[in-house]
Amino acid sequence: MPNLEKNLARIQADFQAYITSPSYGEFDKLEQRMLTHTSNQYGLDAQSRLAIYYDMYRLRLLDVLFGDYPKLTGIMGEEKFTQAFLHYLLHHPSTHYSVRPFGAKFADFLNQYEPFCFKAYYTEMAKFEWALSLTFDAGEVPRLEFKNLMLLSPEEWVNLKFKLHPSVSILTFQHNITSVWKILENQKICPEQEDESIVERYLEEQPERLISPLNSPETWLIYRKNFASCFQALTSEQYFMLESIGNGYTFSEICENLSKIMPGEKVPGFAMHHLADWLNTEVLY
Repeated sequence: MPNLEKNLARIQADFQAYITSPSYGEFDKLEQRMLTHTSNQYGLDAQSRLAIYYDMYRLRLLDVLFGDYPKLTGIMGEEKFTQAFLHYLLHHPSTHYSVRPFGAKFADFLNQYEPFCFKAYYTEMAKFEWALSLTFDAGEVPRLEFKNLMLLSPEEWVNLKFKLHPSVSILTFQHNITSVWKILENQKICPEQEDESIVERYLEEQPERLISPLNSPETWLIYRKNFASCFQALTSEQYFMLESIGNGYTFSEICENLSKIMPGEKVPGFAMHHLADWLNTEVLY
């Protein structure tokens, strides 16, 4: 029995090394080792049977990445996206029992490796789509009602701290990423579609042409509201306030810092308005 378990463990280790290995380097040795464990069967020789598992491992992970980045796939095109996937798999093989975290580093990969890094909007769209997907995965936290805060004394407000909801991401883009995402999501270029066939062909063949640089960077808030992914553009003041909250500043410190970038008399109203709004939309807790 111990020998049987030992042999099974060896076969499993060989099989994992085989299907996860790139098709060069030690691949031939790994394949030959697996062929000793594999027989001709069902009208297929051993090598063909092994190749099915080798290919399906990659196809399944490619499907996962397609699902995580559907709009990026549309922009890049399936052929280029598949090339990126194969390179990504070499640098970031799946190491978790779940495939959910497999695509977590895809945006960083696109930003680092040629030729993908030459088009910064690939990375930006990847970051945006991953942030949207994370809104579904984020855990629940106790909801804080703004009306309850109004019962606090001024002394209690001074040291009051808030936190960003686990579903929240804040991203800055140099390109019209959110606009293009909406276009691809709605499958239309403008409200007045004179010829739907032209629009469909444009979206199918040339979606990358929809991307354009912004006149100035835009910062966006991505969050979850009632189990739906939401996103909205932030002003510099809104971003500053959220960043301060994320950095653990007290409400008093946040107001003091806001007075450095906007008229002091406007700070209390601005801070209270957005605090109420973000608590209501579950951006904060």
